[in-house]
Amino acid sequence: RGGRVYFTVDKEQTARLHQLCPQPDATIFSKLLSLFNILLYHYTGQEDIITGAPIFNRRKPELYHTIGFMVNTLVYRNRLNPDESFIQLISIIKRETLNCYQNQDYPFDQLVSKLKLQGDSSRNSLFDTEFAMNNIEIPKVELQGLKLEPHPAGIKFAKFDLHFLAVETNDTISIRLRYYKALFKRSTIEKMTEHYIEILNQVVDNLEIKLKDISIPLDFLAVKSNILAEVKGEFEL
Repeated sequence: RGGRVYFTVDKEQTARLHQLCPQPDATIFSKLLSLFNILLYHYTGQEDIITGAPIFNRRKPELYHTIGFMVNTLVYRNRLNPDESFIQLISIIKRETLNCYQNQDYPFDQLVSKLKLQGDSSRNSLFDTEFAMNNIEIPKVELQGLKLEPHPAGIKFAKFDLHFLAVETNDTISIRLRYYKALFKRSTIEKMTEHYIEILNQVVDNLEIKLKDISIPLDFLAVKSNILAEVKGEFEL
């Protein structure tokens, strides 16, 4: 079963995020993904971070007007160096993201098959965390005598241990963090969202800050211990 927590990157933070690192192709997605990688690095202590991401699969003109859910999965593998700065990480992730885009037509299922990975129905073949961004504006629909507005789907399952979905609207970024309830408590996830915003605030103030110098509030160690205990408990079931 899955749980969900929502949080927001406010208008000022979003504006600063857009303004930092004005390099070609350094998209808001690359910046948000960089923050996500830093968060996972601090929580896990791992420097080799693998994250999945969905991508719309309608690049061919003949598919533009075809009805159906056409999405492929990309796999981002980023190696973080604690001595590198955030601005360097942005450049690395921007490059890796562009490399993934160039190979986006390769079907994910064929990739898994070609790698000849051992099957495990309890987890994804290549990654346990996914990061997605939706910057497509939903048009307003008006019908005579009716007022329509989006309603969040009541999905109660989690395909991944952690799934970030960022949606940019009205000069802010809303993020939904879905999590696997057998692994994480809601209080743990809520602290995780606070730490994500804390990392954002530090890097927009200092692009040259090294990854190892990004500080997490004092409650971080307690949260990390809780995560380790929760994961350990899951494997002992």
